[in-house]
Amino acid sequence: MNRLLPVVLTALCLLCGCGGDDGVINIAFEAGETCPEEIKTVISDYYKGKDIVFSEAERKDLSVNNYDVVVKYINMTTNTGYGVWKSKAIGYENVCAAGYDDYRISSDFSGKKAAVYGDFNLSDYTAVVDDCEYTEYADMDIMISDIKEGAVDVVLCLTDAAETLKAAEPQLRINDILDSDIYEYVVISEDSGLIAEADKVIGD
Repeated sequence: MNRLLPVVLTALCLLCGCGGDDGVINIAFEAGETCPEEIKTVISDYYKGKDIVFSEAERKDLSVNNYDVVVKYINMTTNTGYGVWKSKAIGYENVCAAGYDDYRISSDFSGKKAAVYGDFNLSDYTAVVDDCEYTEYADMDIMISDIKEGAVDVVLCLTDAAETLKAAEPQLRINDILDSDIYEYVVISEDSGLIAEADKVIGD
């Protein structure tokens, strides 16, 4: 039995990865999102001398259990877990309401016709109201025409699109939906040193 113990321990070390740092750092970004070049640079500089592998993954698969560093959108209230650090926010994404009337909370959409503009899943950000008729739009000009003509009552979109919409139609009122979830794009890692370096370039 004593002779088998070293063999068993060696096998466990190989399986569990306790054989030491292999020098490869796996970095994952959220698929379909653009990570700022300065963030890529700070990660590369921090791990200089090691092999760095950058890859994309779906949001649900981005975890420090799978990668050394992840850069992803998370809900601002999300607990990243014990021993895991997150940087300052790279940028915020919030869902906004644009209309000629005042829309501030999800229940304001009851009985209304809402345009959903942009490639995002509304239910990820806010409650979907049962008696609201939602229509997805990919063309902003058509959507603006429809809201001007009263074919839709309110437009739901992310922050950047809301600014473009306001510039195109100044009469619209733009509000953050107060009961929506706000997401931040952050760097997450178990390495607090990396997070400190990321925070230097992200700023306040």
